[in-house]
Amino acid sequence: VGAQHDLNESLSLGLSFVYLNLGQGEVRNPTVRGDYDRNNIFVFGMTVAFKELPWSGRATFSGKGS
Repeated sequence: VGAQHDLNESLSLGLSFVYLNLGQGEVRNPTVRGDYDRNNIFVFGMTVAFKELPWSGRATFSGKGS
């Protein structure tokens, strides 16, 4: 699930959440062993989107090489 909100004309903020239930797991290797009843993954995300860069048009590039 996620949402995005325009903070102003040039900036948006987005938030998201993902839940994965991978069921039961069994680990058998030389280092770790065990049975796990819950294998859940929780992912939280955040985005910032610039529709127009605040500094665009204010800098110049000469393109001269040395």
